Parts: sequence; C-alpha cells; structure tokens
Amino acid sequence: MAKRKSESNGNEKDRPRKQSDFGHEIWGLLYIAMAVLVLIALVSYFVNPISNILGQYLGSALAEGMVFLFGAISVFMFPAAVGYIGWVRLRGDQVNYRSMIAWALLTLEICVVLAIHQMPLIAAGKIIGTDANWFGMSVVRLIVPIFGAHRFGPYFIIGLALIVTALLSFNVSPIAATKAIIAASRWLLTRAAALWARLFAKPAH
Repeated sequence: MAKRKSESNGNEKDRPRKQSDFGHEIWGLLYIAMAVLVLIALVSYFVNPISNILGQYLGSALAEGMVFLFGAISVFMFPAAVGYIGWVRLRGDQVNYRSMIAWALLTLEICVVLAIHQMPLIAAGKIIGTDANWFGMSVVRLIVPIFGAHRFGPYFIIGLALIVTALLSFNVSPIAATKAIIAASRWLLTRAAALWARLFAKPAH
C-alpha cells in the first residue's frame, strides 16, 4: 500500500515537469522556425531582391526592413540570436539575459564599425539619408562632430568595445583568448614555414 502511494506521488511530481518540458520544446521549435523563416527571407532577398521566395510582405518587406535597420552583414545576427533562444528553450534551459544583452550590443557595435568608413562623406555633407544600416549610420552621425572625418579614433574605440562584448557574450577569458590566438599564430607560422621550405627547397643533385 505504501509502495503504491509513493509511486502515485512520484507520478504526480513528474507530471508537471513533463508538461513544463513539453511547453519549453514547443516554444523552442517556434523560435527556431522563426529564425529559419527570417534567414530564408534574407537569403532570398540577397539572391533576388525583386522576387522573394516568401512573397512580398513576409519576404521582401521583412528583409528590406531588417537590412535598412542593421545593414547587409550584421542583419544575420538577428536570426542567429532567435535560433539560439530556440535551441536553449528546446533543451529546457533558462535563457541567459546577460548574454542576450551582450549579443544585442555586439550587433549594434558591428553596425557602427561597418558605418565608420562613411564618416568623411558625412562630415562633408555628401550623405544625408541612408538606405541601409540605419543604426550604425545614426551613431556615426552623432560622433562626427567629435572626430570629424578622422576614422582611426572611432575604429579603435568601437573595435575595443567589440572585443570586450564578444568576450562577454561567449564567456571567454581574455587570457584564454590571448593564449588561443598565440597558439593559432604559432601553428600558422609553422605550417607556413614548412610550406615555404617545401616549395623553395633546392633539388638534390
């Protein structure tokens, strides 16, 4: 009798957990489907801007709006973020909002880096509007009165912020990242030296 009661109690405890897991899986699939849908719209837009495979509104309008906001490169950070949320929800894990905020900052910083090269034209008044990367161009217009047409300062500052944000997003220690870069550089130099010696080795007589 006691054994049956314990089994029934165990089943009652497992039931809410299974229902909760089912809900996480459904939301995870929805997020992943949304990420795939946005990715298809973007790829189809860049392949054929006139006719999108998803139609005028769900395809062309969505892709054009996202490219207008984020630009042609950093726009792909959005479906990547949505897909990551879906994968986390599908596994039943909690979404790390700190990582998502860092990911959003990383996207905006990439937008700014890709817009900095327009600073001389903006300073000269040759660019007034924009048809892509609205976020990046807006930030660049704010810093043009400070730096003028000079781009080194913005590249240095935003590049440093980009590195810090990337390390925070992927929870990578700066020391570990430096060691990995040094190890990769040594490996590349070793491979390059071996290739150089093989190509320009003197033939044996």
